[in-house]
Amino acid sequence: MNKKNYWLILLNPIIIGIYGIGLYVLYRFLWLGNVKKRVPILCLIFGVLCFWFIIWTFYYHQHKDKIHNRYFQYSHLLFNIELIIILIMTSYSGYRIYQIAQPFTGKLGNYLYERQNSQEVLLIHHNYLKTGIDGIMEDIDSAVDLPQDIYVSNYLEVVYDDDGTIQKIYSFLYGKDDAGKTRTYLVDYDIQKSKKIKIYLDGYSKTTYASSQKLTAMKKTATIDQNGYHHDKWTRDSVLVDQEKQQEVTHDKPGQMTKDQNGNVRFCLEKDVVYSFNVVDSALGTRYYSFTGLDFTNPDPFEGKGGVVQELYFSDQYHGYVILVNASGERQTKYITNDGGHTFVSQ
Repeated sequence: MNKKNYWLILLNPIIIGIYGIGLYVLYRFLWLGNVKKRVPILCLIFGVLCFWFIIWTFYYHQHKDKIHNRYFQYSHLLFNIELIIILIMTSYSGYRIYQIAQPFTGKLGNYLYERQNSQEVLLIHHNYLKTGIDGIMEDIDSAVDLPQDIYVSNYLEVVYDDDGTIQKIYSFLYGKDDAGKTRTYLVDYDIQKSKKIKIYLDGYSKTTYASSQKLTAMKKTATIDQNGYHHDKWTRDSVLVDQEKQQEVTHDKPGQMTKDQNGNVRFCLEKDVVYSFNVVDSALGTRYYSFTGLDFTNPDPFEGKGGVVQELYFSDQYHGYVILVNASGERQTKYITNDGGHTFVSQ
């Protein structure tokens, strides 16, 4: 019996089928994750394949002289067919895995993006009462070389205990580097998870370079939560914001939805009647919005859910809908409102 017959039996239809199932489970795992559910299945499948390889190889070398070629009259044709099927399955699975390895398309893509676009730095100035915000910025600057002028896309918050030990840090910073290019820095720190600050680089952010978003011009507030932790928070000064709004020039047309370069979406029902979703945060391709109605602002219209607003429409001052899609664009949710945007209900 020649070696081709050895491979013919080794790669029999049952084994090819098991191999195909393994590729499918691997693809689902890299796309959707879920270690507890899919990793044991993968281990079982590829364990069976390895076991079969060992058993058949051992049997073949022990009994190859007793196996007659007359049982493998079409071995050459069958082997080629098996080989072609395996190559097709592997190539197709490889192509699908390559697709989900792109940013914001699945667990693998997000993992690779995070590895390529994030850094960690040890929080050395961990006593906020001694070093303040300057110590935090110094630690961040040592890793990513912050711009000279720092802007804040949403807010900057530092949580610390009575001793001054920093518990949490969160903000979305941006600015221009020495070459004039906009750089963004999503800063996240939680002492319960790590003693290092996680910095996500060059993600999407609302980079207007408004004066009210400059860190040195922001207003700081200090509060204490029910657990006794202190919260120092930097937000935009309302006086500066009002001044900037007065300087804005809009070109809304009745019945038209518009979207600016920062992802903010507006719908003009009629003159001076405008509804808008404004980006307040963004991470890994997912945006979070506030909603501005006729005389109010809804800070969390989707109740903590994020995505990308694809379509916004109002038929009158009370009835309208918005379509929110996920980062990969594969799933969309329609939200309707019957009260002018005070509440949005998914369909």
